[in-house]
Amino acid sequence: MSLARETHSRILEYLEIYKSRSIEQLKLIQPNWAYGKNVDKLLDKIQDPINNEYIIFITDITDLILKTDFHEVNHDLLFTGDLKNDFRIARVLYRWENKEFVDPPCIGIDTLTKDKLIFVDGRHRTKLTYLLGYKQIPIAIDNFSIPRISKILKLDSFAS
Repeated sequence: MSLARETHSRILEYLEIYKSRSIEQLKLIQPNWAYGKNVDKLLDKIQDPINNEYIIFITDITDLILKTDFHEVNHDLLFTGDLKNDFRIARVLYRWENKEFVDPPCIGIDTLTKDKLIFVDGRHRTKLTYLLGYKQIPIAIDNFSIPRISKILKLDSFAS
């Protein structure tokens, strides 16, 4: 759901809820990822294993942060004062807290450098997971990129 689709009051409601909580309170919210036994909860159906286009791996989130370009997203601060960033963070927190599922971030290769990873989708989800103190994160990788990415980032298969 894009920022434009949300009502202004909903945006403010989410922000008020989550910006008022301490990081310790936010860490009590458990991530719900749409993969494995919860694959039917995927919003981006291209990640569904039946399509044979993407595979979900588990990886070390600190390593992912170090090896991936976040572009304009500041991965050191949860809420930055930028409405778009802050709303995306609050929206994921809201979904997780309400037992809704979120798609794993999708990772690709930077076509210019060939040795740096990029986010196809999911920078804010990754940043949030990292700042909440989780050590691992599921990521989706298209089949074509797996050999190249596995040379840059340790990929572990998950137990379904």
